[in-house]
Amino acid sequence: MENKINRRDFLKKAAAVTVGGGAAILIGGCANSPNIESFEGKKKRYGMLIDLRRCVGCESCTVACKAENNIGVDSSWINSRRILWNHLFYEEEAGEHPKIHATPQPCNHCENPPCVRVCPVGATYRDASRGIVLINYDTCIGCRYCTVACPYTRRYFNWETPNFPHQQRFGSSGLSEDQGGLNPLVQARRKGVTEKCTFCIHRIQAAENKARQEGREVRDGEIQPACAATCIGRARIFGDLDDPKSEISMLYEQYKGRLIQLEKHLGTQPKVFYIPQA
Repeated sequence: MENKINRRDFLKKAAAVTVGGGAAILIGGCANSPNIESFEGKKKRYGMLIDLRRCVGCESCTVACKAENNIGVDSSWINSRRILWNHLFYEEEAGEHPKIHATPQPCNHCENPPCVRVCPVGATYRDASRGIVLINYDTCIGCRYCTVACPYTRRYFNWETPNFPHQQRFGSSGLSEDQGGLNPLVQARRKGVTEKCTFCIHRIQAAENKARQEGREVRDGEIQPACAATCIGRARIFGDLDDPKSEISMLYEQYKGRLIQLEKHLGTQPKVFYIPQA
């Protein structure tokens, strides 16, 4: 299927594949966003390991993620419409002295992502050169099939035009961070498209460009998504799961008998792993 499709053509094609009560969905091809090119070096398989023993639930990762990735502030007061690429879920441990445990949940960047399979226009795709799931916001038609297909509910639809109160407060044009505006390295999303965590793809690209200019491979630890960079407990480790010498790979081997993957039984093969509290 071509990457660009108008709403009328989409509805015709969707109707064609659902005739007879079938639940089939057209599968779109991969389409890179204009500013996201495939990595030309050795293929990576980026993932994240979160040590729940170290997480203190401070939400600094949530704040850093929103600021870094131009995530708007919801003004509808409808909880289901809040956009949080990094979402912390809290659970109370019962007992005489109850404790609150936090579980951060970004996109799992699945090896077998259902969101990719259901996208009718190929706007959601898996970047095979990095092993992460991305969205071409210029191609997305806002059908929300992907939000339904994601078993982790980690995809968010822009029901309204993104709101950035800090721009109004600083009187900024929103062209640069030092003016109190948007991050110029991250494409701002519009009303009517779906968005999600990208593992800070712009930071990944910056590290790749620097390594290419210096004639070397990207070093382990050189890429730090905003959530990992700001974590005061160093609970998040990001890296290449295919590099046996990377910190994330060594921790995976050390704790692989205890590691948790959310909804692993669904066969999505998530690449976010958790070291449990105990």
